[in-house]
Amino acid sequence: MVRITHSTESSARPLPVADWDADHNVPVATQAEAEAGTNTDTVMTPQRTAQAIAALGQEGPAGPQGPEGPAGPTGAQGPQGDTGATGAQGPEGPAGADGADGLDGATGPQGPEGPTGATGATGATGPAGADGADGQNVTITTFTDQALFDSATPGALELAVLLDA
Repeated sequence: MVRITHSTESSARPLPVADWDADHNVPVATQAEAEAGTNTDTVMTPQRTAQAIAALGQEGPAGPQGPEGPAGPTGAQGPQGDTGATGAQGPEGPAGADGADGLDGATGPQGPEGPTGATGATGATGPAGADGADGQNVTITTFTDQALFDSATPGALELAVLLDA
C-alpha cells in the first residue's frame, strides 16, 4: 500500500475512494499488473512504472549527459522503522506425479501352516470293483419261544433269530 494525501489538482482518472482505507492507503499495482497494463484501479509507483516500460517498451538510445544540478538541502534523519510482519503462507501447490515403481524386496521366511480347510464336495462315483470271492452258507434258525431261544447255542456259521409272535 502507498499513503496518498488529498490534493486539489485534478487527475485524468481518480482512484475509487472505496478502495482507500481509513488512513488513506490505496492499493498499489503488482509487477504483473504493471507489465500487463490492464488494472486501472491501482496506483503505479515509479518502480512499477519502470517495470511496465521495461516489459512493454523498447529502450531507445542513451541521450547525452546533462549538466550537474545544484546540491540539495540535507534532511534530518527520521526514526528507523521496524521490520514488517511476515506474510501468510501461500496455498499448497498441486501434487507431483507418481514416482516409478521400486524394486521387489527379498522373499521373506515361510509362515506357519494354516488351519485345515472345510471338507470338499463328494466326488463322482467310481467304476464298479471286481467280483469278490464266493461266500459261505449260513444256517439261520428262527424261534418264537423265548425259552427255546435262550437255550440255543449256535455253532460256526449259524444264526439264531427270535421272532415276535
